[in-house]
Formats: sequence, C-alpha cells, structure tokens
Amino acid sequence: MKSIKAYAKINLYLSVGSKLPNSYHQVRSIMQTIDLSDELFFFLSEKIRVESDDQKLGGEADLAYKAAKLLKEKFNVDTGIGIDIRKRIPVAAGLGGGSSNAAATLVALNKIWSLNLPTSKLETLAAELGSDVPFFIRGGTRLIEGYGQIVSEVEDLTKSNIFFVIANPGESVSAKDVYTEFDKLRPVTSPDIKSILLAIGKKDVHQIADHLYNGLEMAALKKCQKSETLKNIALKEGALGAVVSGSGPTVVSVFDDEERAKQVNKKLRNAVPYSYVCRAVNQG
Repeated sequence: MKSIKAYAKINLYLSVGSKLPNSYHQVRSIMQTIDLSDELFFFLSEKIRVESDDQKLGGEADLAYKAAKLLKEKFNVDTGIGIDIRKRIPVAAGLGGGSSNAAATLVALNKIWSLNLPTSKLETLAAELGSDVPFFIRGGTRLIEGYGQIVSEVEDLTKSNIFFVIANPGESVSAKDVYTEFDKLRPVTSPDIKSILLAIGKKDVHQIADHLYNGLEMAALKKCQKSETLKNIALKEGALGAVVSGSGPTVVSVFDDEERAKQVNKKLRNAVPYSYVCRAVNQG
C-alpha cells in the first residue's frame, strides 16, 4: 500500500476577471499549500474504486476517481486501483481539498503505473479536471493565471516567519454559487498584484498581511455571513490581516508570532468547529 498527502491551499491574492468560453473565469492568484492535509492510500484493485471516511465523498463523482479514470483511459492502463481518502480538509471550504486529492492521485499513479510522465504533462492533464488542480501538482508558493492552467514560481514563502490560522464555520459553500453571485455584482478594480509579490520576495509578513486580497470575498460573504464574523474576531484579537480563501467560507488570518496565532486559534475554536494553526509547506 502506498500513501500520499494531499495538502490544502490558501489564496493570498485572488483577482477574478471575465467569464471565458470554457465557463471558467480569468484569474490571477497567489496560492500557497499549507500543512493541513488529507491522506490518500492506494491499493491493488481490479477496477477503480474510491472510498472515504467522509460519507459525502468517494465513488465515481469524486475528483480522485476522475483523475484515475483519465490516466487509465489515456494511457491504456490494464489494471485498476483502489483509493482510500482519509479526509481532514473541510469540504467545499475554499481550501481546494477535492482538487488536491485529484492532483495527488495523478502524481501517485504516474509512479504506481510506471507512466513516467513529466510534471508539465501532469499539469496539462490536471487542467482537464478543474481550474485548481494544476497548481497542486507541484504546490508550494505559486502565481496562477489564465483559468488556473498557467502556474509560475514565485519566492518560496516557507522560508519566511509566517503563520496562518485557518477558520471554517462548518458550512459548505458551492464555488459555482459564489461565482454566479460574483457575476451579478458590479465589477471592482483589483489592487496591483505586484505589491504582495514584492512583500513575499522580501519575506515581510506585515506587508503580506497588508496586501491580502480576494475579489470573490464580497460574493462569498453573501453566501456565508459567519465568515465576516470570523474575520472580525481574528483582526480584533491581533491578526495582522485576514481574508476569505478562494470561494470561501474559510477565513485565513496571518501572523508573524506563533504564540499569538495559537491564542487567536483558541478564540476561534470557541466559535467554529474547524480552526487550525498552519504553516506554509512545499510538497516535495
């Protein structure tokens, strides 16, 4: 049996543009994998089977199943695979759990089935599964453009003294619903991404916190007002900055002091079922 961790992601910056012909939106984002993860176990099976300790997941609708099926059909693999997902990342939370599981499946099966595909090919295949999936092939600190298929390196955030508190109100929010709400709202001009890129390059946690941005935040807060409460609690208790991650409803708070992060996490845990202190992580 082989196992692999599938890390969650946060968006430190997310600018959303117009809807494209493929139904995705044009985006520019800085994503970061964090040390909150699901774990996937792979075992021999005649067919593709996906199960999970979360009863809402698994089966043919699961992105991990679709990832395995994509590789099996494209490369004429004559064996199946069993996948057991130990779920720790909240579902439909703006943390990319399903996309991360799909990418982890592509990476693992590339080795298990001895396909020997280069990373660039895995990223191309990942784009067929969803807009966030290509990012998770390598993870780390990345600039995401296009509809998610263009992934570029930026300065490694794991080398900075940054801590995150990830608070989720225990509600699932559909990304599709948030984007639909976004399309109804009057467009706003996004701040220049260069400011936060410079802050990351300098490893200046205060400046990173000052330039957090999510163009979907207003739409996400309409779908889950508890997220705004979490954001206000975090800021009141000493977070340097806070922002909704992706399509929400998870709120990410930024700190340069681990003890302060733990104190705020304790406060938030009194208000919500899911709250974690996390660090930036690379997947290698």
